[in-house]
Amino acid sequence: MNNAALVHEFVSTLLSSYFVQDKAYVKDKNDLATLGIGSVISGGSGQPFENSPAGFREMIGDYQEAALRSRLKIPLLYGGDAVHGMSLSKETTFFPHNIGLGAANDPSLIEAIARATAIETSSTGVVWAFSPCVAVVRDCRWGRTYESFGEDADAVTANGVAHIKGLQGTAVQSWGVRIPGTVAACAKHYVGDGAVTFGTGQMGAKILDRGDVRLGEAEFEEQLRPYREAVKAGVMSIMVSFSSVQGKQMHAHRELIEGVLRQELGFQGLVVSDWAGHEQLRDGEGPVEKLALCINAGVDMIMIPEHYHAYQEHMQEALVGGLISPARLDEACARVLRLKHKLGLFSSQNTPIQDQNQALLAKVRCPAHLALARRAVQKSIVLLKNRACVLPLRKQILRHLFVCGKGADDMGLTCGGWSTSWQGACGPITTGTTILSALREGLPDTQVTYDATGEGFKPDQHQMVILVVAEDPPYAEWFGDRTDLYITAQEQLMVERVTNQGVPVIVVQLAGRPLLDRDNWAKVDALLHAWLPGSEGGYGIVDILCGDACPDGKMPLGLPEDLDVPKASRCMFAKGRGMTYDDDVVQGKNVPQPSLQREDT
Repeated sequence: MNNAALVHEFVSTLLSSYFVQDKAYVKDKNDLATLGIGSVISGGSGQPFENSPAGFREMIGDYQEAALRSRLKIPLLYGGDAVHGMSLSKETTFFPHNIGLGAANDPSLIEAIARATAIETSSTGVVWAFSPCVAVVRDCRWGRTYESFGEDADAVTANGVAHIKGLQGTAVQSWGVRIPGTVAACAKHYVGDGAVTFGTGQMGAKILDRGDVRLGEAEFEEQLRPYREAVKAGVMSIMVSFSSVQGKQMHAHRELIEGVLRQELGFQGLVVSDWAGHEQLRDGEGPVEKLALCINAGVDMIMIPEHYHAYQEHMQEALVGGLISPARLDEACARVLRLKHKLGLFSSQNTPIQDQNQALLAKVRCPAHLALARRAVQKSIVLLKNRACVLPLRKQILRHLFVCGKGADDMGLTCGGWSTSWQGACGPITTGTTILSALREGLPDTQVTYDATGEGFKPDQHQMVILVVAEDPPYAEWFGDRTDLYITAQEQLMVERVTNQGVPVIVVQLAGRPLLDRDNWAKVDALLHAWLPGSEGGYGIVDILCGDACPDGKMPLGLPEDLDVPKASRCMFAKGRGMTYDDDVVQGKNVPQPSLQREDT
């Protein structure tokens, strides 16, 4: 009997013993044994009291032990938002967010990062990573822009596939045996979440997030392309989007889930809802009907952040009332069991998963991972302006450097959202190196003066200014939706304080998207976009500033002058733009560089 037949027989045997309540896969840590709960997640802010890899490992180990005391002793599938590294946990390696990796546009680098992420994630007991986001962005005012690799469907596809391969591994897996240091990937959010129409958003100020996709067939195919190739690459799971397509919400869109994803693309893995996605359906008279619409559309697992008892009651009612057939429920549960089997979770009953992952803890923030993160920062930085070759810094003659901007000395602003919490936070959220710390370490012979507001700038004393602008506070999802992309009034005041004083000014942007401020950017001498570079961001940025590495990142999306017509507008920064240091420049010669000019798309 081949592996496929063995797995089928194994799953069928388990299904024959199921009760209905065993088929509810929800989130809670108390009733795992008595209710047969099969999956638990750590959302963006779901951490143990001791937020560390070891703390996660202990918590998830306790959960697994409880799950194995259930009637059928089926192990737990534990998932989490490992968005840019195992960023749920403190004391791990935080890599640049995807938009920065899109600027690097190096699939081999991205696969290596995903491989390191899988090792650090699985060391905690999390075996299912809710990544990568393969949205193709059409409007950078969207608050999830930084979760995407950019606006080019081909680049998003190549980078997304590389990420999937890195997480899941490419080695041949024997029957039911987990490969250490690998996790299940989850391509998200199916489909079109990056192409919603401005003004159709469903949350907050109703700007973009969870809005409606209104594209023609060819444009919609661009949104579908990353999923087509993700399925070919063997992605184990796909998460459905909160957004709608032509008014039909994706969590109830049977045509696109069962028809396109299952039948046309041939996806055989697990389809999971987003956070209580069925509850946001406009169709359906009540919770039972909404649940039935979601399950019957082709969603196999419902993500329930709370009220799991009510969910199980609603599932019972839907079954008894004929709204969901037993065959459909068996189909969904079989896919969950197959994923658990593919991850080797059943074999962990003999070798507890916390023991399997113990050796991996030693690799968390290991020198190789930190060096990889630093290299990723270097490759992601986009040099947009370098008037009179002010960069790289001349370390030998730079005696007094002035640094301003809150982001220069704030690890939370360097990492952005989805960093130890859903929205992220300002301050020392995890171990890492800020720009200011890296400057002081990298320029031992230079006096580095820091003033967050720029008020302490003295043009008669300071030879150079580095001004760091940042999106403050960090954000995630609809909290990052914007109607414009200008820097803050406080940052504009900082620019006024330090420019036109006869001292070169270098601006470093820490932002999940380019910021539109032509008048201010025209005043400065150099402009770098460093995106949201993560825990090693300070080192990678200073490597570029000092010429220890050469910038070669390119804009992964354009910044149109008219944000209301992004595809028809002339661009301040066009997709693909990015300067580098000429060999003569690195040697200190004054080679003319282009100034900031408007570019067409």
